[in-house]
Amino acid sequence: MQELSPIESSAFKSLNKVITWFIILRWIACTGVALVLLLSYYFFHFPLQYKILSTTTLFVILLNFIYSLYFYNYKKQYLQRREIHLFFQIQIISDYFLLLILVYFSGFMDNPLIYFFSFHIIITSFLFTSRIVTIYTTLLIVLIGSLSILQYLMVIPTYPLFIRCLTKTPVILLTQTLGLSALLIITAYLTTSIINKIDARGKQFEVELKRYKSLDKIKSNFILQVTHEIRGPLAAISGFHEMILRGITGEIKDHTRDIITKADRRTDNLLIIIGEMIDFAYMKSSDDSTFKTKEFSVRKIISENISNVTTRAEQEDVHLSVACPRHLKIKTNRDLINIILGNLLFNAIKYTEAGGNVSLIASEKGHEIHLVIEDTGIGICDDEIEKVFDEFYRSRRARVLEKDGTGLGLSIVQKAVNALQGRIIVYSKEGKGSSFHVFLPAYIDKGKIPGGENAEDINN
Repeated sequence: MQELSPIESSAFKSLNKVITWFIILRWIACTGVALVLLLSYYFFHFPLQYKILSTTTLFVILLNFIYSLYFYNYKKQYLQRREIHLFFQIQIISDYFLLLILVYFSGFMDNPLIYFFSFHIIITSFLFTSRIVTIYTTLLIVLIGSLSILQYLMVIPTYPLFIRCLTKTPVILLTQTLGLSALLIITAYLTTSIINKIDARGKQFEVELKRYKSLDKIKSNFILQVTHEIRGPLAAISGFHEMILRGITGEIKDHTRDIITKADRRTDNLLIIIGEMIDFAYMKSSDDSTFKTKEFSVRKIISENISNVTTRAEQEDVHLSVACPRHLKIKTNRDLINIILGNLLFNAIKYTEAGGNVSLIASEKGHEIHLVIEDTGIGICDDEIEKVFDEFYRSRRARVLEKDGTGLGLSIVQKAVNALQGRIIVYSKEGKGSSFHVFLPAYIDKGKIPGGENAEDINN
C-alpha cells in the first residue's frame, strides 16, 4: 500500500481533522448543486439532463451520509494510519468519478465546474506522494481527452449547457482539452514541487536541529563534569573551615574567626551556585524519555528535602512548617522532584527575613498532587512575575539582598516540572511573600490509611 506524503506522515493524527473538512465540504457541495439544479429547472430553463444529474446528486448525498456514519459513529472521528490512507483514496476516487459525471451531463468542457478538478489535484498533492498524484492526473487527463474525442466522433452523446453549443469544431475541442490538461499538469507539478521543497527544507532543518541538540548536550555534559569536579574540592574546603571554626585545630583568635567565617560563607555560596549549574546541566543533557519513574511516598520525599534545608532555616531564623497526608503517593522521578522541592524551599528560606515563616503543604487535587511552598519573604514585583522562570533572571530585590546567584533556580524548577508533565503557578506581592503552586500527576492510594484525607504535621 502506498504511503501518504512524508510531511503528513509525521502528523497523521491531524489528518482526521482534514477528513472532517472533506465531509463538511461535500455536504456544502451537494447543497450547492441541488440549489443550482432547482434554479436551472424552475427559473432559467436550461436544457439539462435533470434526472441523471439529480440521481447523481442524491447518490453523492447518500455516499457522504455513509462516510459520515463510518467516520463519526463507527470510528469516533479517529482512524488509524492505514485506515486514513484507504479512506482518503476512496473519497478522492469517488469525488473524481462523480464530478466527472456531473460535468459530462451538464456541458462537459463548457461547464465551469470542470475546473474544480484543479482543486482536487491540489488536495491530492498535499495528501499523497508525487507518484500517486502523477497517476491520478494522468488517468484524469486520459479520461477527459477520451470523452472529448468520443463526443466529437459522435460515439457518445453531447449534453450542452447552452443550445448554441450543440456543435463544435475540432479546433475548439482541441483547445479546450489541451487547456484543461495543461491546467491540471501545471497544478500537479507546481503543488508537488512546492511540497517536495518544503519536505526537503524540513528534513534539512531536522538534521540541523539534531546537530544543535547534540552540540548542546556535549556542552551540558562538559559543564556537568566540570562542576562535579569543582564541587568536591569546594566541599572539602568548607569542611576544613567548619573544623577550624569548631576549634578542632586549636584555639583561634576572634579576627581569624571572622575571616574564616566570611570565607566559609563565600564557599557555601559557590557550592550553591555550582549545585544550580549541575541541576541546569542535568536538565539540559537529559531527555524527558530518559527520566525513569518509580512510586514514592510524598511524605517521605518532603521529609528528605526538609531535612536538607533545616540547618539553613535555623541559621536564618526562619520557621519551617510542613503538612502532608500519610497516604499520598506519587509515581515520579526522584531526582526531578528533589530538584523542584530543593530549589523552591532554598529560595523561600533565602529570601525570607529573620523571624519569618516558610510552609510546605501537600494535598490531593483530582489526579494531581498539589504542592504549595509559601513564604513571608521579600516577594516579587507585579512586572517581574512573568520573568522569574527565565534563565539567568534575578529580580531587583533579590539582587540587592544577595549579589551572588545565577538566576537559574526557578528556570531549573520549571524545566523539571515540565519534564514530569506538571505545571507551576506563582502568586506574589512585593514585601508580603510568595507562594509557588506545583501540580504533578500522581498515583493516589487511599485504601491503606483509613481517614488519610486529613493532613498532619510531619514534624510531630
